[in-house]
Parts: sequence; structure tokens; C-alpha cells
Amino acid sequence: NTTGKIETDFGGYSATGTLLRIRQAYTALEWQDSYHSQLLVGQTWHPMSGDLKPDVFSLATGSPFNPFNRSPMIRYDYWADASIMFTTAAIYQFQYASVGMNGAPSYTYSRRGLWPEVYVGMTLGGKSAPTALGFDVSSIKIGDSRITSYAAMLSTSQRIGRVDIKAKGVCGENLSHMLLPSGFGMDSADSHTLLPLTAAAAWTTIMYNVPAKNSFRIGLMAGWLKNLGVRPWLKEGDRPTIVPSSVRIWGNHAGVSSSLGEVYRLSPMATYRVKNLMLGLELEHTAACYGDMQLNGTVNNLHTVANERVCALMMYNF
Repeated sequence: NTTGKIETDFGGYSATGTLLRIRQAYTALEWQDSYHSQLLVGQTWHPMSGDLKPDVFSLATGSPFNPFNRSPMIRYDYWADASIMFTTAAIYQFQYASVGMNGAPSYTYSRRGLWPEVYVGMTLGGKSAPTALGFDVSSIKIGDSRITSYAAMLSTSQRIGRVDIKAKGVCGENLSHMLLPSGFGMDSADSHTLLPLTAAAAWTTIMYNVPAKNSFRIGLMAGWLKNLGVRPWLKEGDRPTIVPSSVRIWGNHAGVSSSLGEVYRLSPMATYRVKNLMLGLELEHTAACYGDMQLNGTVNNLHTVANERVCALMMYNF
């Protein structure tokens, strides 16, 4: 079976006016013989981003705690049976790209690296209660320096009675192209060597479906992100050191200070659906903790800056 999808929105904006933006555009080939497999070619959500997203209705879909990335790729899914799926993908950067020496993102670093980003993963439990484990490797080139970075993801989605629970954890290096505040720094012992910063992020959503004639849901999203510095799995004496002023970090379409240590969010929400119409209200309390960057890339002496946001939704599905 062959299918295709084109998804656009008017979310892009520039000085010349509103832009029609391509979100997804791909062709998929699907086989259903003694096994089930699918080959997808085109632009769609990154497997670490879109396969499981939090139950929020703000446009950021839980970013920066949930990776946010849509990229051109070749993706192959293979179902060994109804409850086990294997995924592999070769991914190229485009709209969501790695940060460079000037602190801004560009897909040219991925092109110069020649190798595509590679993702491999496994999903258990089928579509009703998936639990996924994935690994990702990317290699980019900035000037004469190559940065090879690694990331891992664990996620699950479960329903217990009337309660829907989703959760995801991600830990990886140089995740700036995922819109996580992350990047790299210059090795203090060798200016030609760039060292990726490691970031860890996790989120969960708990949604309760209230018994009612019409669909009424209440819930909470909680997220946390922390800068772990350079190679945190090594002992302190074995960890390479960086030049703090050389650190380049990117996140959420805007420059993020290298003094960012951690971020957390609490977001209660409620939605009410009547046939095709859905109304919703979402509150966000987001706090960013800033401090002094150390030679190992971590941030100490934190102080907190908080922000409140209210999002109201009226959506008609047809």
C-alpha cells in the first residue's frame, strides 16, 4: 500500500508577512504479508520527538523537555508481531539544525559532516500501551572540528482505568537540533577540539477522563531539564575541561545563555469537548535556574527566574 502526506500551517512569520510552512511531506510504502513493515521517505517528526508527545495543546508540545524536531529522513519500521516494532532511520538536518560557533543553528554543519544522523529503536506493547527505547548518533563538522554525539531515549504510555499516563526521558550530547538547551564548548587543552555538552530532560503527563456525557479531561504536565556538562559519566579528574566563554548553546528558536543550569515546568490543564468542538485552558509555570559555568560545563551557584503563561484553546475538528 502506498500513502502520502502533506501538512502545512501558517505558523511561520517574517517581516514580509505570514508564511505557509511545510511541517510534514512524505511518501510511505507499507507491506502486510506474513509480517508488517513500512518505509517512509520525506520530512516528518524525528522518532525521538513525535512518536510520543505530552498531552498539552500549546504549540511547543512540551518543548524544551520533549525533543522538538521535524526533518527529512528515510525511516523503516518492522513489526515482528503485534506488540514488537523495530525502527531505524537516517535523518538529515534542515529546519531544526545544530548550533555553530556563532551561537546560531545551520544545517550546513550536518552537510559538512557527510554522515546522516542515525536512529535505532524498539517499541514494545503495541499501539495501546507502547514502551519505547531508542538510541541516536549524529556527527557534524564545524570548521575543521568534528563533533560526534550520542543520545538515548526511554518512553511509555499507559492507561489505568480513566487515567492516561505518558512519560519520556532523554539524555544526550549536543541536542541543540532537538531544541533542547544544549551545545558544545572548546577544549581548554586543544582549541581545535570541540566537546559536546550533555543534557538530560524528562516529562510526564497525567490526564483524568471525568465520567460525563461530554468529554471532560483534567490533567497535569511536569517537566525537568538539566545541563550535565561535558562527559558526566567520567570521574571529575578524568573529565576534559572547556573554556566557559566558548560555549555555544541553542534552544527554542532563540539564543540561550551558557549559564543555564536547569529548567522545570508545572502545567495544569483542562479540556472540554462537545462533538467536534473542544475548549481548553492551560497554565504554565516555568522556572529557569542560572548560575556560573564551570570548567566541566556544569553550572553552580544557581538562582531562579520564573515565568507564568496562560493558553486558551478553541478548536473545531472536521
